[in-house]
Amino acid sequence: MDIGQIADPHGSGELSEKAQEACRKFIKSVGGSPAAQNDKMNHYGLAIILVPSSAANLNKFFMCVPKLQQEIPRLKPLFCKVFRENSIRMRMEFFSNELMRCIWTQYIFDESAQIKAYINKLRSAHPYQGQLETLLKDTMNLSQRLNFQVLLPEHLE
Repeated sequence: MDIGQIADPHGSGELSEKAQEACRKFIKSVGGSPAAQNDKMNHYGLAIILVPSSAANLNKFFMCVPKLQQEIPRLKPLFCKVFRENSIRMRMEFFSNELMRCIWTQYIFDESAQIKAYINKLRSAHPYQGQLETLLKDTMNLSQRLNFQVLLPEHLE
């Protein structure tokens, strides 16, 4: 998606057709259903993830897309704040969203070696010994509650 061409040039207040098509193609490429591919909120969420803007400046950045701008309060927790907050409720919402599940599944396969290396690094960090066990326990509980694999078994070996 070209950030410079995100707004509809015809003044509809929507994302441009080019931006929407880029969103549909991306969602399809990560295994999203046709419903997820055509979900306007998913398109808005991807735009929020991609823009070079802080959460505080999203309204200003999307002034040219007022329909997206109206949804920012609803979308910000899922597509922006979840990466900076430590909230079980936010993680539940994040991993319950079909688009985020598809993206996360792609991520854990593509970055498997790095995830495993990070977990091993945490294991060897003595000042934080108990934190890794808590993190892994919380992650496994989340996986079971949502019937979704947050980490691959080889990440935990």
